[in-house]
Amino acid sequence: FRCAIDGKVLKWKDAHAAHIVAHSKGGETQYSNLAMVRSVYNLEMGSMHLNDYVQSRRSAWLERFSLTT
Repeated sequence: FRCAIDGKVLKWKDAHAAHIVAHSKGGETQYSNLAMVRSVYNLEMGSMHLNDYVQSRRSAWLERFSLTT
């Protein structure tokens, strides 16, 4: 299977079932609110919504590797 954040192949030893909507923000622990992600992402994500975390990583990457002068 693949990580829901970076799309790369994910090994069981590196995987976490992350809440899409954080449990602390009312997200339930059910299949429709879970996504398999790298453990490092899940720990870094904290209580962020999964989509907000993905967007923040994308923005940081674009900023870091921007070719504009």
